[in-house]
Amino acid sequence: MCRNADARERVALYFGSFNPPHNGHLAIGRRVVEGGWCDRVVYVVSPQNPFKKADELAPASERLAMTRLAVEECGMEKFAEVSDIEMSMPRPSYTFDTLLKLKEQNDRADYYLIMGGDNVAGFDKWYRAAELEKILSGILVYPRKGCDVDEQRFTLLTGVPFFDFSSTMIREKIARKESMAEFLPSSVEDYIRKKGIYGIEL
Repeated sequence: MCRNADARERVALYFGSFNPPHNGHLAIGRRVVEGGWCDRVVYVVSPQNPFKKADELAPASERLAMTRLAVEECGMEKFAEVSDIEMSMPRPSYTFDTLLKLKEQNDRADYYLIMGGDNVAGFDKWYRAAELEKILSGILVYPRKGCDVDEQRFTLLTGVPFFDFSSTMIREKIARKESMAEFLPSSVEDYIRKKGIYGIEL
């Protein structure tokens, strides 16, 4: 069924360090669109997450480049994009401030936030969390084992494969020179190797 031409676009915002971007990030973004929750997903690469140490991150420009490579390799360009909007904003990056700027740029869209189930418990501690929740059209939660989600408040994403790995685990495997084929798009693995990101060549 075709949507009304005057209908507001539903945009899912996937904020993250993407350090590095992995297959789980891509599968979640794809499922949000293909499952009908949103029309488009935007991967917002954060130069500095307020809950993470800056020295744990690869340079923002490298993470941005890797995320763009990942989206391109997986053929998601028709419904996904990578945003560098936070690169010119004060650091650390706050989702509330970024959302306000995005709404200024495009006030004809309804914005949704993608969040991992492990972040739900701490959501109320986010910067201006109550105001953020009010100006969002919804919060889409990717379930994780052992994490309870209030489905009256949040929308639980269904049909997403469970990924038992993280960017932290992947960086540890990189340090041990293990194969990343199971976890990363080949273009991202090649980029890490050629650039010597994370202090070591694969």
